[in-house]
Amino acid sequence: MGLPEIGRGYLEPSNQRVHAGLNDQYKLAGYRAKGWECLSLAESVNDPERRADLLLFARMWLSLTEPIEEDLRGAYELPPQLAA
Repeated sequence: MGLPEIGRGYLEPSNQRVHAGLNDQYKLAGYRAKGWECLSLAESVNDPERRADLLLFARMWLSLTEPIEEDLRGAYELPPQLAA
């Protein structure tokens, strides 16, 4: 049995990369939207503690859109100078 015609193109490696890139862009846009929503809500809140919490959440959502540091490595990876 072969794969159904619908979705067959998504299984090809080149299409996978393209669609993964689009999904990442949509995720980032969603993270930014959540961050801006929290900032907007913080402006309308009178309670200082709730405002601080909303600003913290906004900062966390927006931090998800920032690039990861290059020197960030996994637990079992050696630093670049020791790996060579």
